[in-house]
Amino acid sequence: MDQIFPEFLNNIRKKELIKDIDTVILGFSGGKDSTALLILLNELKKEIKFNLIAAYLNHNIRTDFKEEETYVKNFCRKLKIQLVTENQDVPSISAKNKINLESAASITRYDFLNRVSKNYDRSIIATAHSKSDLTETFIMKLLRGTGSLGLSSIFEQKNSNIIRPLLFFSEEDILSFLDRNRIKYYKDSSNDNTDFLRNRIRKTIIPKLKDIEPKLEDHILITSGILRTENNYFKEKSEIVLKNSIQLNVILPASAVLNEHPAIQNHILREYIRIIKGNLFNITFNHIDAFKRRIVGEGGISLPGIKLMIKKGFIYPSDIEISDYEYFVKGAEKLNIPEIGKSLIFSESDSFKRVADKKSATFSLRDISFPLIIRSPQKEDRYKKINSKFFQPVFEMIKESGLPEELVKLAPLVTDVNGKPLWVAGSHISDEFKISERKKREKLFKVEISELFRI
Repeated sequence: MDQIFPEFLNNIRKKELIKDIDTVILGFSGGKDSTALLILLNELKKEIKFNLIAAYLNHNIRTDFKEEETYVKNFCRKLKIQLVTENQDVPSISAKNKINLESAASITRYDFLNRVSKNYDRSIIATAHSKSDLTETFIMKLLRGTGSLGLSSIFEQKNSNIIRPLLFFSEEDILSFLDRNRIKYYKDSSNDNTDFLRNRIRKTIIPKLKDIEPKLEDHILITSGILRTENNYFKEKSEIVLKNSIQLNVILPASAVLNEHPAIQNHILREYIRIIKGNLFNITFNHIDAFKRRIVGEGGISLPGIKLMIKKGFIYPSDIEISDYEYFVKGAEKLNIPEIGKSLIFSESDSFKRVADKKSATFSLRDISFPLIIRSPQKEDRYKKINSKFFQPVFEMIKESGLPEELVKLAPLVTDVNGKPLWVAGSHISDEFKISERKKREKLFKVEISELFRI
């Protein structure tokens, strides 16, 4: 094997991209890049003891798709490499989801490769992206408008299970390698179709840019790496913000976004969408930007695949449903309520201390009939707040405290064993159970919620 293999081997070993006993699932199309990678990986098996499997997805896009599949099968049979194949109607997927063919093909291909990889232990996916692919994608994303994530979207290792061992080789390197070793490959006729933006960039824009700067691809590789490092920092910071702020994995206080620097706000919202939706499919910079502009107000916002509400400083899915709950407390203890992601702490006390944050309530132990009932508030619940002459709906109290109607169940209602309301978290206690000057000297019972509403 000529001079390209030592560099290929050295990079694999240095970065531990492939180890002994791994199973490498190679996305193989029969084209120049995947053919070069297949040959190099097959040679690499002499140095590293791993299992190599080629995976071919027939997209049914071109008229010659049957010939291509036949070529792929014969090529792998000749090299005695195991091949997994599948057929998908990508044009129909493209039309159904209203996305371009290239995006539909990419999504379908990675879905196929991930499904194949799940059939093997210690499996990793290898794709044949080259330095030239990175350059094309960089320019294409730049023309369409994007941020650091888009400009660094192709990198050598992704999510610990995808590797791109050819990323440091250009198209010229790969073609020269195939030519020197007299290795044939299947020529994709669609690569000459300049109706596709990527092909126009490859055939018209890049050659002109290389006339100006011959080392264009090297410079873009470096730039992409810098942007990726910066993007990783923002992603990690946004994940920390969300971990410390999000409730029930779906409810986000708008302040968690607005209190951060504008440079990280987009990243927080992007990661929030990923949590709610499960992916970022069809989510563009324009969607994130529109989302960011809306969170200072109130109302709904529709994004591809999800609908969100923004009310009283909270962001949450429009179809959110918080389950009803009911628990019983017989004395001093800590009660976890998983339905709302909060805890209530019950304790006895000998001294009364007035607090104004409404995170806690204190009662005379003699006034309480155990077990106490802690449950989700209902529309029919009502009581007289302290020093009030009128009964008020509990829902109304909760909304006054700062929660939108869809989230009222985040405020647990505490009643005695007979169902008499003592207190709803975030509001005043019942007038019937208020602490008089005389009762302040009695044995007291305190309930405190672990956290109130993040606004």
